[in-house]
Amino acid sequence: MDWNNFDPSEAAERSDKSLLPPGIYVMTAKMFKRSEKNGKERLMFVMVPLVSANKKPIEKNYYQAVFENCTLTVAASFRLRMLCAAVGRSTPFNVYSDDQVSEIFVRKPFKARVIHESYNGKVSPKIKEYLVMTSEEEKLADVVFEDWDIDGDSSGGYHGNSETSYDDYPEGAVDDNAPPPTDDDIPF
Repeated sequence: MDWNNFDPSEAAERSDKSLLPPGIYVMTAKMFKRSEKNGKERLMFVMVPLVSANKKPIEKNYYQAVFENCTLTVAASFRLRMLCAAVGRSTPFNVYSDDQVSEIFVRKPFKARVIHESYNGKVSPKIKEYLVMTSEEEKLADVVFEDWDIDGDSSGGYHGNSETSYDDYPEGAVDDNAPPPTDDDIPF
């Protein structure tokens, strides 16, 4: 892109090189937003990597965010259950309470295996599975949290850092490049 002669009508192409590479990461939910698709409610999380598999902190790069959709149906509830286990939540909570969802998931580290998935010719990172963190990874995540200063309060229809919203992410990074959630996401 020529920044000296910026053409607003020119569509920017997103390079696969800017995507979070497949691998194992310690991550956290930066924020979440409620939405509805085909009459079904869902929680949409923006997950950001904190620490790579080789135990190195990751620099902030919102192109490398992973967008996780948890559809609130019985058939798709396994996804939310896996996320709960990853952040250490084993007691019941009110999924319709933004405060409770934020308290449980936002800024809580977890470990995940990220893959690349292709949908309609676009490649996007996706969480394949959640894993158990080591104590060393937990300590590294705490250090990265301090450096990132990702604390914040809720506002603007999303929940997480008050300085960042879904609108701050690159065009197309939220829904356009993410495979649509399905209700038949049954693990094999």
